[in-house]
Amino acid sequence: MKWASLACGYNYDIKSCQIEILRDELVSIGISDKSLKVLDTAFICQVLGVEESLVKEFRFSGVFNKGNVSLSFKSKTVRLLNQRLGKAQARQILLRWKAHLKPLKADLTQLIEHYLKQGKTNRYGLYVTNAAGQPFNCTYKNVKTAKEWHPDTKKRKLLAHMLQGFESKAVYDYVACHQEICALEHDGFVSYDMVDDWGHEYLRVVMKNSGTK
Repeated sequence: MKWASLACGYNYDIKSCQIEILRDELVSIGISDKSLKVLDTAFICQVLGVEESLVKEFRFSGVFNKGNVSLSFKSKTVRLLNQRLGKAQARQILLRWKAHLKPLKADLTQLIEHYLKQGKTNRYGLYVTNAAGQPFNCTYKNVKTAKEWHPDTKKRKLLAHMLQGFESKAVYDYVACHQEICALEHDGFVSYDMVDDWGHEYLRVVMKNSGTK
């Protein structure tokens, strides 16, 4: 359906800013956003002494690992840094990063606990619903086999679920008011007409490709 729509439509990606979403979430429960300073591009480059091409990796792992820093070779970040910088320098940078992330780790722990307190219980266990109305089962990783989440994994997945829910809600709200939207994607949509009235506060839409009308 997507490719049929693209024959005469426009494909848009949504460019998210997790930092701004996270900032709003922290402030909404009375937590200062000061700890987010460590996620700034300038801070990461200057304090850690890494090139800008690595910033996204540090920022993403810093948030979605709940402020934790792994030194295990199983970590994607560790493997990447080892390859780029060598094991000795990579370890030094990761230990420095771990120290700087402590305030953010504490704030993310509070935010996740807040989410868990908002949860409700049904016969499948505890679940938490994000801004888009999508539930996340906090008890079972697999309801059919009754396999439960590892506590740390559950919290990481819940944080991602809640933050990404704001992106989904932005798309759903826009689609509800625009009949020209003909297909939805994980991180965007296809429209028969060009989008010229997207006005979200911190989510942007970028045209990926288009057909010939």
